[in-house]
This record gives sequence, structure tokens and C-alpha cells, in this order.
Amino acid sequence: MPEPLYPESGLLKLAQIIKLARGSRSYREFEAISGVSHATIRRLELSDVKNPDIATLANLAIHTPYTLEELIAVAQERDKVDIRPYRTAEEAMSVVDQLHHQEAARLAQMIIGRLAQMDVKIQQTPPDDGLLLQIRLMSPEQMAEVLRALANRLSPSVNHQEPPDDINTQNAEDV
Repeated sequence: MPEPLYPESGLLKLAQIIKLARGSRSYREFEAISGVSHATIRRLELSDVKNPDIATLANLAIHTPYTLEELIAVAQERDKVDIRPYRTAEEAMSVVDQLHHQEAARLAQMIIGRLAQMDVKIQQTPPDDGLLLQIRLMSPEQMAEVLRALANRLSPSVNHQEPPDDINTQNAEDV
């Protein structure tokens, strides 16, 4: 008899991931946002589905910190090399917290650049006042999250490392 595609222990891990993704939502609420029937979600959470459909896993992956490929790797109990070490922002922060503050600032700039949504509006202002150019780089929610992360990073309770001697730094007045 061939070995099953998904071992029981992998299906149990998959069930746990799906339960976490559903959270406090009802099966029907999660069905509405995931596109997977409430009965299938329930059966997956009970590890009753022995060979989950790829389309089902793809719909569920969107609501987990895993990609479709990673969900399959978890269910198949493949080597950890097939799964990213950092799946959530909280997990990545443990690495960010170890960065020198200049590198953390560069990372913040890269993240802001990645989130950028160039929403450009040009409006005529009252006579002789010219034009108003408004550029929105991200949604208010994204900006709030970035500002919260920066505030946490810059809080006085955090011990910041001093820059190494070989890094040139400028004072705020020099910029």
C-alpha cells in the first residue's frame, strides 16, 4: 500500500493552522471570507480530510501566515527548509531588534517603499492660488502601523546600540 500523501501528524498541524486562521469567527463567517465551505473547514480542523484539495488549501493559505507551498510542506511534514523561518511580522521583529538603528531605519524605508501606493491627486485651488498636488504613499492604516513600529523601536526603554567606529554618522545639524 502506498504511503499517504499527508501523514496524520501533518494533518494535525494543518488543522491547528486552520483553527488559528479562523480564530473566533464561526465556520460560516470563515466560509464567507475564505470561499471554503463551512463543512470542509470543520472537517479539516478535525483532521477528517485525508487528502485536502489544492484549491482549498490555496483559498485557506491567504488567511494564514503561510504560502500554499508552505501549507503543503507542513501537511506533508517535509523538512523545515521548505518553510520560511519568519512568517509573521512579530517573528521577523526578533531579527529587526538585533539590527543597528541605522539598518533598522533602512529596513523601514524599504518596507515603506514596498507598501507605496502612488495615489496622486491634482486639484485646482481658488483663483490665483495655483494647483494642489497630493501624493498618498500608503493607506492611513498602513501609516499608523509604520508609526507604531517606529515608536516602539525608538522608545527610551529600548537599548540602542552605538554605531561601530567604522560607520560615518552625521549630526542632525549637518544634514
